[in-house]
Amino acid sequence: MNISSRLLISTLFLMPGAYAGDLCITDIGNTNYTLATCLATANLSRATFVAKAPQSTPFEYLEVTVVTAKSKNDFLLLNGDKDGTAQAAANSLPHADAIEEREPLNAAAARRLDVKGWISKGENIDYFSAKENPGFSLVCGSASREIRSIYVRVSQCTPFYEQDITAFHEILKAVEINIEAQSSGT
Repeated sequence: MNISSRLLISTLFLMPGAYAGDLCITDIGNTNYTLATCLATANLSRATFVAKAPQSTPFEYLEVTVVTAKSKNDFLLLNGDKDGTAQAAANSLPHADAIEEREPLNAAAARRLDVKGWISKGENIDYFSAKENPGFSLVCGSASREIRSIYVRVSQCTPFYEQDITAFHEILKAVEINIEAQSSGT
């Protein structure tokens, strides 16, 4: 076995994302998250990032999903929707049986998700409370765009505090940088 074969085998075992397809995003630029899975084929991938540390409630650091595809049809098929909603992220919420209402974000709230070059949408998820006081809400945001002929969507649900919105914007920028670097071969 020559050195290049050994190097290839080592790469396959030590860096699973390297052979899962060039579409697999392995870093979202947020140190609170780690790559849990990346399901990839030749034309598309779905990477799921989860919290690195155990959380005190199931609503902290909810998973981030990054979907990439080489064709728009594959992209729409994998995402399960045609209009770019955050449905995929909302489907993975804890305590789904306690969700009281789901509705699109109002225009002002939706604008807070916007990042230049990305098409953003969001959904407000209201949870029921057995007590007389209101339950609580989460926002499931989704942003998509085409980068160097790669279709990408990032989805995440958060309490929608300012730090959550900032973190979502930073994730979008990191994903964009990652795809640019993969496309340029660096």
